[in-house]
Amino acid sequence: MLRNKFKQGIIKAERKLPFSNNCLDELINRFGLERVTLYHQEMFLLPLPAAMVREELPLWERLYLPRFLEGKTVLDVGAGCGETAFFYIYHGAKRVVCIESDPLACKLIEVNRQRLNLNIEIICSKFNLEHLYIPHDFMKMDIEGGEVELLKFDGPIAPCVIEVHDQVQKGLSARLAAKFGLFCAYRFKYAKNVYILKSHE
Repeated sequence: MLRNKFKQGIIKAERKLPFSNNCLDELINRFGLERVTLYHQEMFLLPLPAAMVREELPLWERLYLPRFLEGKTVLDVGAGCGETAFFYIYHGAKRVVCIESDPLACKLIEVNRQRLNLNIEIICSKFNLEHLYIPHDFMKMDIEGGEVELLKFDGPIAPCVIEVHDQVQKGLSARLAAKFGLFCAYRFKYAKNVYILKSHE
């Protein structure tokens, strides 16, 4: 099983892909990348993640950080362009494993990793339950409804923060909270039926 291969170290999530300045310039021109400064470091992001950083950083600082992060590994499910991976490393995480289904976003995670010398591993894939067996201490999940897959998982999950979209399945946030012992930490005002669930600490 994939779970056992991860445990044995047979599958390595890390991808080291060289990116030249010409390649980066092409990405900027073709996809309208934005240069965003996060904690005094410049990152290249797609327009939507760039807007999220500008609008939601105070929310991340208030709700997305576990009490103890120093030296820990974070599983970042729905990693975008690497903005939350950098966020966690800046706040003390030793390593972040990024799960991201968008190939272009994965390329930008690689660009940002190389530019900022971040200890990030990339799995360019749609989330599946086997990813929960990758060793980690904390999980952040934001996959626009894909969190419904967690209802099929029978084991415990690590301490986490999960953005839940109830429009995908009625009562999803309540079901996930009951299943994994989470609580509702926030309800978005601008998005109907979108909640942030967190582990009790």
